[in-house]
Amino acid sequence: MFTAALTFSQWGWMEKLSTIWIPVCMFGGGALILIAAFSAIYQQRSLMKKWFLGISITLIAVATISGLVMWHLIQPYRTLLPYVSARVRVEKVELGRLVPLDGNEVATMSRLNNWRDLDKLPMYKRQTVSQPVNYLGQSNDTEYFELANKIFSFSGKIQTAPGKKTELVGYRFTVSDRRYTKLGFIDPYNISTTALAIAPAQKKRTYEPPSTVKVHYLQQDGGQWLGENDGSVDDPE
Repeated sequence: MFTAALTFSQWGWMEKLSTIWIPVCMFGGGALILIAAFSAIYQQRSLMKKWFLGISITLIAVATISGLVMWHLIQPYRTLLPYVSARVRVEKVELGRLVPLDGNEVATMSRLNNWRDLDKLPMYKRQTVSQPVNYLGQSNDTEYFELANKIFSFSGKIQTAPGKKTELVGYRFTVSDRRYTKLGFIDPYNISTTALAIAPAQKKRTYEPPSTVKVHYLQQDGGQWLGENDGSVDDPE
């Protein structure tokens, strides 16, 4: 049995089993059952009826056993498949071929901070990235900082910065094997925000945004930076 760290070759043939050969066994087995039933009902010659039934039952057994074996073999693929979203795969497999996803779905999912899902996928590696921001202070458990001449509020995870500057911290994901791009996987453009790292000397600051100032949110106006609220398909509803 394979582990979650599937190789490109393993992913590829498991996907073929799942999308081509298992359906072939299912539909083929169903067709054979119909043939066996009709031959049993309408075949008049007993010898021919026995031959039809024997061959049909044998083929049904072969198709069933083959389907069950393939179903068992693709379990690592099926376990990982729920974590594959339109944020990282812009084409889906239909009847053994790749079909582009709807552009609106891809655009919507590109703003989803689901780094915990991407972290489980064998075709992606992550890199920690950071960007300095101008920290303004805190008010009512909300942090405020300035980035790209905009004032942002932040209510996510807080940690201590290693240096003298406050910075946004997050993950950038890239394809670990470029062959996956032939299967519709991409390098996500946006960065998954994981924390705001505040410089120790700035932690005591307080700040109340003036009523004349527009406060922005990373989810809408953070550029490459996604909102601080992350999610996963594993989260209970």
